[in-house]
Amino acid sequence: MKGLVTLLCAATALVVALGACNPQTTDAPVIAPVETERLTPSPTPILTPSPTPTPASTPEPSPIHYEIDQFFPKDNFFFQYTIRPSDDSEGSYVEYRASDGGDDCIQRRVKGGNPRVEVYRFDGEAIRRVQTLKNVGYTYNLIPKSPKEGEVLLKAPIELDATWKVEGGESRITSLDHNVKLPLGRMRTVEVLTTYDDGTKLRRLFYPSVGLVAEYAYSASGDLVRSIEANQYERDRAFSQTIHFFFVDETDRSIYYITKSVKVATNTDMTKVFLERLASKPGKNLIPLSSSVRINSIKLHDGAVTIDFSSALVRQMELSRFNWRPFLQALSNTFGEYYQVDRVYFTLDGEGFATKETFLLMDGEYFGVETDEARPFKP
Repeated sequence: MKGLVTLLCAATALVVALGACNPQTTDAPVIAPVETERLTPSPTPILTPSPTPTPASTPEPSPIHYEIDQFFPKDNFFFQYTIRPSDDSEGSYVEYRASDGGDDCIQRRVKGGNPRVEVYRFDGEAIRRVQTLKNVGYTYNLIPKSPKEGEVLLKAPIELDATWKVEGGESRITSLDHNVKLPLGRMRTVEVLTTYDDGTKLRRLFYPSVGLVAEYAYSASGDLVRSIEANQYERDRAFSQTIHFFFVDETDRSIYYITKSVKVATNTDMTKVFLERLASKPGKNLIPLSSSVRINSIKLHDGAVTIDFSSALVRQMELSRFNWRPFLQALSNTFGEYYQVDRVYFTLDGEGFATKETFLLMDGEYFGVETDEARPFKP
């Protein structure tokens, strides 16, 4: 008990001692609360919905418009055609091109299945095929003497359902945008359908800047009986012709011939082709044309041909002594065989031989074509 009292006394003394060290006690300052700034809330923005964009309208396709001259090609195109069901092939070359009486004209040579020469005219209003000659082996400009009228292949205006009369029927433009796959590729063409009185039909396809690219023939029952489709075309392609050039031998007056292949391009001047070959000496003893001789013109008429030479030919015949008739016979064979005629006339600068004192070749007298006795020349 005495111990507990002692402990209490010690504790009391400690408290007194601590109070002596801190005689004054200051209360902690009271901090006034800071007034919180009241924030006025921003108004909620009203969102105006964006208008739904109007989808862009699909533009209307521009109407197809063609002028007829787009289908009469300006270039001298060669065409290769495939013909079915025969599987024949034809090549069509521009042999001559000229303006005649205001018309733009093309003469085509077709080689292959059905060889022929065709003349086309374009007068600004219609494209016509005005002349067709079959089995013509010679090159001769038929345009000046060709007819003005003929089969209308295409006619202005180039409009849907435009029509025109043809012999034995009627043609109609049935499409301005006929999409077709041909051997040339996929093409957008103008389609023309010709219906004949007997019920048969002919459908042609024309491609701008090129012309006719396909043709289909149908029976009265609607069956396809023939098709012609272009599978190739190119500009300015020449073709070859084989020509016999006849010469007289100055020693025995026999007639020989040499065979040459010549290139024929558009508007080839055949007078130059013949002059060049006939003036070149093919071999010993064969008499060529003198280099001073000129061929002024070659004219076909009434199943005959007239060759107009310069008068220098007279001097050459004078020098040939007694060989002038076989000399002219050799020339006659050359031109007569080539132009597929049996009468050959010769003139000198537009005048008959009878006007010349040296030779008694009467006006109207002609040479025949005598090739049976001629022999091939072997150098």
